[in-house]
Amino acid sequence: MKSATVLYDESARIYDEMGDLSGFSESLYNLGKVEFARGEIEKAEDFFRRGLKISSEIKADSFIVINIFGLGKTSSWKNEFEKARQYYRDSFKLYQEMGNRKDIDLNLLWMSELCYRIEKYSDAARLLGFIEREFLERKKILLPKPDQIVHDETLGTLKDHLGEEEFSKCFEAGKVLNFEQVIELAMSV
Repeated sequence: MKSATVLYDESARIYDEMGDLSGFSESLYNLGKVEFARGEIEKAEDFFRRGLKISSEIKADSFIVINIFGLGKTSSWKNEFEKARQYYRDSFKLYQEMGNRKDIDLNLLWMSELCYRIEKYSDAARLLGFIEREFLERKKILLPKPDQIVHDETLGTLKDHLGEEEFSKCFEAGKVLNFEQVIELAMSV
């Protein structure tokens, strides 16, 4: 991961020198992702904040939304649940305004992780059921490794907290939700 940091840092420097704020913002987001994966939450948050500031200045919605999403993840891991909840809601809204339904899968995954952390176990299981049906089974999307780990850990801990029977009931209920219903569920958390 150290080499990824060096490459993204170099790309950020080059984009900054070129005055390409869109590329610079994307590089900052990628640096945030790497730092988050390394467990450097404060550094990740700083990169996401800087990326959000720049992408907001140039009104680049696709970079605004991913940096807001990144801030949701860092806030959740810092146990700043209200902040995390608001960042996730803001990113859901922006994805909807953009008409972007394909990138919402990771947002829902991390929202399920937040639900687990705030002890809304049934909601977390329903969100994971929808993710399973819509993204993993139907669309055959492979999660990036850090997100797959969160998925697997959240599944396992939910089964422990809810018990196998209750977990299965909630998980299967999530599988029959439509897109609007799952967004409503996510926004109500």
